[in-house]
Amino acid sequence: MDRWVERNPSRIQHWNGWGADFRTNYRYSRYPYFGHNFWNGRNLIGVNLGVHGGRWGYQPWAGGRPWWYWYGTPAWTVFAGWYGWNRPYYYDYGPGGNVVYQQDQVYVNQQPVGTPDDYAQSAAALAAVDAELIAATPAADWQALGTFMIVTSEQEKDPARMIQLAVSQKGLISGSMYNRETDKAYSVQGRVDPETQRVAFTFGDRDDIVLETGLYNLTRQEAPVLVHFGPNKTATYVFVRLPEPEHTDPPAAALPEPQSELP
Repeated sequence: MDRWVERNPSRIQHWNGWGADFRTNYRYSRYPYFGHNFWNGRNLIGVNLGVHGGRWGYQPWAGGRPWWYWYGTPAWTVFAGWYGWNRPYYYDYGPGGNVVYQQDQVYVNQQPVGTPDDYAQSAAALAAVDAELIAATPAADWQALGTFMIVTSEQEKDPARMIQLAVSQKGLISGSMYNRETDKAYSVQGRVDPETQRVAFTFGDRDDIVLETGLYNLTRQEAPVLVHFGPNKTATYVFVRLPEPEHTDPPAAALPEPQSELP
């Protein structure tokens, strides 16, 4: 898994193809998603919601840096330094990938890791975090993972859902997911496994739908994501990174860059 990208260029091109046409034709509206005016009058669905700056809802980081910072693309080296990782692991789902379902077993990097039910439960356990831990994390400890459209198939040209994610030094995942067709926004909460670099998270108050990917995936332009709908049903989606929108807002007060607390 640590050299999957270099050894499997056709698989990377496959996932890139999901986002290429969409990204070329995408245009922001006057008020970009998750932008300065986005949260005005909009409620966020989730647990232990807090209000930051009167408009940002659940996001514990949003008042610390300007809103466009959270569209940024992170460098892998930041996480390597935080967690002491030597090589990035890339998670590639489905036939031809390195996470494969075969009959009653799931194989990760050709090694059996349990039944589909076992694998779904492990994702759910990783995603289960106390929202108070997220809310209590200082703004300076969060690193932007970016803002993505959620593409559910190669044929989908106008996705309804988008997601903005951030990760903390201690491996917590937070953010917001928005469905423009229903005009509903949901909190995101989850965690990074420091051993496997696997990321899993839920949204809103739903714990029966768990999304998983790799942290390295979320540093790239397209990130394949496995979605668990309960213990026995899955789907593979792709997160397609959105570029930073144009902005004219005055810059917010700068915060120090996160410093590792790990030895």
